[in-house]
Amino acid sequence: MLGNNYENLFGYIKYFENDNLEFYKWQSTKREDGVITMSYPVYDKKLREFIQDVYDSGIMLNDYQSLVSSDISTGDDAIILINNTDNSEKLRALLTYFVRQERFSEGSWAEAANKRIFLSILLKLKSMGEEC
Repeated sequence: MLGNNYENLFGYIKYFENDNLEFYKWQSTKREDGVITMSYPVYDKKLREFIQDVYDSGIMLNDYQSLVSSDISTGDDAIILINNTDNSEKLRALLTYFVRQERFSEGSWAEAANKRIFLSILLKLKSMGEEC
């Protein structure tokens, strides 16, 4: 089932626990003609690998918005929701939400990494063990 896919993702727990890591840097460029581009996040290679592994894992949910979007307005709301749920489907929906948000709001992965949202989801799923 999904067990092996979770185990692969659980391998990132130590990465997200590292307090000394820069998950991203904001970058902008100035062209020769003096035009400065809008800043954008440049993500750490390991964070990009994690995101790809989430996509490849098969655990993302297509209907994630119906499960979580009304519950989240900030990253802090997400942490509270993660800590208060024992529903693996809701946790999968939260993970899907934060992975897919990047395309709508640059920097969403940065927020999820810095506020330990990815870490909290992984730890909660791992603590649930066989229920996943």
